[in-house]
Amino acid sequence: MIGDEVTTQLNQNADEIIEVLSTDLKNLVKHLRGFKSENRSELDRRFAIAITEAEKLDAYIYVYILGPLGSNE
Repeated sequence: MIGDEVTTQLNQNADEIIEVLSTDLKNLVKHLRGFKSENRSELDRRFAIAITEAEKLDAYIYVYILGPLGSNE
């Protein structure tokens, strides 16, 4: 099955996937925070929302993708 092939390939590359995704997500949140000003403008509010959503995505990927890859499920 294709799903089994993909799972096998993901497990073989798990360390690389974990490192790349983790680094990219943390950098995204860091950059968004760096670009956000503190002037309470509409744009500032949008950056705050984007930061929250990026943090939620980071948590989701950590729990539902990286966790299982790390444990080779």
